[in-house]
Amino acid sequence: MLPGAPQMVQRPKWIEPAQVLTSPAAGTWHPLVKPDQHVERNTLLGRLSDYFGETIADIRSPMDGVVLYVVASPAISEGEPLGMVGQIKESIA
Repeated sequence: MLPGAPQMVQRPKWIEPAQVLTSPAAGTWHPLVKPDQHVERNTLLGRLSDYFGETIADIRSPMDGVVLYVVASPAISEGEPLGMVGQIKESIA
């Protein structure tokens, strides 16, 4: 606990909608974007390759938004998260 009275956030931001992007197969993840980068729908976020360097899948943004995180570990199993994209909205209150 911190000393003093709590301070309320004056202008909170909401992330909605948001989507976690998962790997369609096992392989090696090669991200092409960084966290906090603004992207448009269908922007190439990275490539998944097999262990011989052949592309398995291009991972693209499902929406206009901001890259919230990108997995840095290259080794990926099927179904594991690769990153997340969301739309940041200002509070109206």
